[in-house]
Amino acid sequence: MSVPTWLRGISKAQYLMRLYQLNTRLGEIVYGHPKKYRQTYGDNIIKCGLYALNHAQVGNKIYMYPGTSEAEYQDRRKHLEQARGYLDTLSTVAYIFLELTAKCDGVKQDKILKQEEEIGLACVEVSNMIKGVLDSDRKVRNTAKKPQKLG
Repeated sequence: MSVPTWLRGISKAQYLMRLYQLNTRLGEIVYGHPKKYRQTYGDNIIKCGLYALNHAQVGNKIYMYPGTSEAEYQDRRKHLEQARGYLDTLSTVAYIFLELTAKCDGVKQDKILKQEEEIGLACVEVSNMIKGVLDSDRKVRNTAKKPQKLG
């Protein structure tokens, strides 16, 4: 029996697709602005997005189940936390980049605000998705540590 679409939850790996989409959009945003700050802030934004995607993919390759070793669990956790860290940095650097282009290059303020909000919301959304995966991993790990009743 299948689950109706309106009752389905978000896939635990959907954060990878959202990170991919965010990275694509970041390229469009950065290269749609004047060159002045691209080599410093723009390139850093794109690198942070790619690093976040990279760490998320590496962490996602480690399959969590009750028998996952402690080392694998910690490695997965480390990569997913690093992805979240890069998302935080990305949103901060993007904010600086967009504010500088608005002040110095006369880009329309409503366009800047829309892009700041778009990037900020996407970073928070993906970070929350990864946090959900980390919480789920912790539950799987805790169930593996509980002694099994016999008989």
